[in-house]
Amino acid sequence: MASMGQTYEAIAQFQEASDMYRKLANTYPNDKRAPISLYNAAVLLQGIKVKDAASSVFTEMYKKYPHHELASDAILEAAKIRESSGDLRGAIADYNFFAGLAENKQKSDGLYAQAKSIELRLAQDGKNETARKELWKLSSVLRAKGSGPAPAARYTIAKIIFNDQESQVRSFNQIGLTSAKDIEHQAAAK
Repeated sequence: MASMGQTYEAIAQFQEASDMYRKLANTYPNDKRAPISLYNAAVLLQGIKVKDAASSVFTEMYKKYPHHELASDAILEAAKIRESSGDLRGAIADYNFFAGLAENKQKSDGLYAQAKSIELRLAQDGKNETARKELWKLSSVLRAKGSGPAPAARYTIAKIIFNDQESQVRSFNQIGLTSAKDIEHQAAAK
């Protein structure tokens, strides 16, 4: 079955290849190729833009084989798919789950997942105080001496902070004050 999946993949019949990989994993769940077959099935579904099925298969792969080397990657991929599909609640849950796994806590991908969770929660509610506190805490962790590079996490955090500052500048500019005299005049008028 694995070779049939590879054959379908080679001739660009990706849906059929994905089906064959899933059939292998479901028929022979104890086969050493089963976890990789599920992961490959999800990747193929993702490639042909069958996003809901892809995220479901990534999640299935993690649940069936949580100790496999690709298991946590499957959760991260499911989170990214859910985010791109607009399922922010599901994406946040997956990012939080991924970031909470012991093997990911201080690694680059774990820090990225934390940053994405914060970003999505603030996108839903810009005044979410818990997310804001986590933002500044993660920002401090990333600035700390000895912190790994974590470029994706740093980029996400910087983007959130920059957007907050841009928003404040736009709000200030909408007031239309251009000088100290204008500010005094506006204050006196109120």
